[in-house]
Amino acid sequence: MEKKQISQKIKELRMEQGLTLEQVANFVGVGKSTVRKWETGMIENMRRNKIAALAKILEIPTSYFIYYDYDYDIDPEHRMSSIPEHIRRELQEKYPGDPHRQWCVYWDQSALAFEKHLQHKHDFPEMFADLPENILPLPQTRLVPMLGAIACGEPILAEQNIEAYVNVNADIPADFALKCKGDSMINARIFDGDIVYIRRQSDVDDGEIAAVLIDTEATLKRVRRYPGKLVLSPCNPVYDDLIYTAEQLSTIRILGKAVAFTSTIR
Repeated sequence: MEKKQISQKIKELRMEQGLTLEQVANFVGVGKSTVRKWETGMIENMRRNKIAALAKILEIPTSYFIYYDYDYDIDPEHRMSSIPEHIRRELQEKYPGDPHRQWCVYWDQSALAFEKHLQHKHDFPEMFADLPENILPLPQTRLVPMLGAIACGEPILAEQNIEAYVNVNADIPADFALKCKGDSMINARIFDGDIVYIRRQSDVDDGEIAAVLIDTEATLKRVRRYPGKLVLSPCNPVYDDLIYTAEQLSTIRILGKAVAFTSTIR
């Protein structure tokens, strides 16, 4: 499906609601010409309070605008498969042909439900009074795309397709996740099958663990820097360092920094 510009979607959503330019302008608190410029793409950056007001009158979640471009890069239709089937069917019936809108509604409702849970705990502390202090509530989470498996032994062909969506603590600054394969990172407590969360960045500090793309292959290693040399070190003494110098350095690209991981009990 060809991607529509967000400006086109604003006009489309306004027409769906049967709203005039003037009605939208009055509600949002801008001039009619400003709304027209939003719809023609002449103004691309909107203030946060205007986004919130526009989302309200168009009856869509604010996140619809915030994640619009990102969603099309990661295929919202595929991401919808992570939503429980009965909820997915309901959203598809209510917002046919717009998986991005379906997802944003689901995401906003999930966040709202969590906020209500926290408020419930605050308003009715007696319901939680008998729990030991070391029992913590599950954290608020969000979904991030999990890319193809990344090697923790010998590098494997990097599959940049999204395999699934996984939950990550909302406080962890991760952009995507990778599933590790192999045992070369076990001394960093990262084992075969663990999910590692990556913050997208083009460089890391010396000694940090990073997801690194080597030509068309990906691997997870600790990055060591020396004059004229880059060393990708495994965290398992049975594996040798991967050493790159001179022209070889141009074949290396850092995808991001490993910021957290989840593991099963072994």
